[in-house]
Amino acid sequence: MRNLLVLVLVTASACAARAPRSTFTAEYSCGSSEMVRDGGAVRAGSSESRLAYSDDAGDHYISWPLSPTDRSATEFIIPSNPREDAIQRTYDATRGPSTADWRLVHKQTCTARGGYNDALARWMAGETIDTIAGELAIGRDEAKQVVREALMSAQTRYWKER
Repeated sequence: MRNLLVLVLVTASACAARAPRSTFTAEYSCGSSEMVRDGGAVRAGSSESRLAYSDDAGDHYISWPLSPTDRSATEFIIPSNPREDAIQRTYDATRGPSTADWRLVHKQTCTARGGYNDALARWMAGETIDTIAGELAIGRDEAKQVVREALMSAQTRYWKER
């Protein structure tokens, strides 16, 4: 009877529901290129990356080397908050297919369209809150909150690094 109870507990814990994975659609600007997250994939130009894993930093989408002659791999880290910026990392994969063999070559921040830094940049360039709200198709109060959050984050970071 005890063994049956242990078996039921192990089976129930293995079948437990996992945390829901965010699949929001978002657009990001990575320098001169654009990146779009649409559900379980990220499209950047003509390439598409699939979800590799998730952690506290967000969802990691990786374009793996497809052949031994591929010399680079790209990783996109999309945070769970759609207003936060994403990160694009490019790796040199010439030493092997394992991520332990990869060497970071380039790291770039991708600005979320309608995100904190996008709204702050628009406001700092002289646009009014009403204009920002209209361009981002959000309410005036929400636009004010987004700009406020961005300002608070920048100020906190500034005072920490001072």
